[in-house]
Amino acid sequence: MTIDHESIIEKKAKLQQAIRVLKRLREYPLNKLTSDEITVGSALHYLTIAIEAVLDIGAHILTEDFKASPETYEDVITLLKQHNVIPASLAQRSSGMGKFRNKMIHEYADINIAKVYAYLKTAPDEFEQFDQAFSVYLKRSE
Repeated sequence: MTIDHESIIEKKAKLQQAIRVLKRLREYPLNKLTSDEITVGSALHYLTIAIEAVLDIGAHILTEDFKASPETYEDVITLLKQHNVIPASLAQRSSGMGKFRNKMIHEYADINIAKVYAYLKTAPDEFEQFDQAFSVYLKRSE
């Protein structure tokens, strides 16, 4: 099989939308995030969307171009680095992304909003770097 460029373009569009929203949300003060359930819900939703998009795109590239089978979300990041799809510095900064996603999805009752807020401050920039790395990779692979 080959990379499904249309599917990746659709996921990149969702990633870019999430980045735009997250950049706006990171400007809010912590007390706004902790006191407004709509705002915190939006932050959690768009963080989840962005992480899912990064991991889905990454897994698709790994499976189709490298015949790699990542077993965990962390494997996706590690293998993307090993195959030079993303730089090592991005892989290192993003090493806990899968665990953070799992915590938001499966341990939502125990979410520490201050940690979400801290992640929100840097996550949009990391997501943009993934988006750029995927674009560069896709152009190289055409």
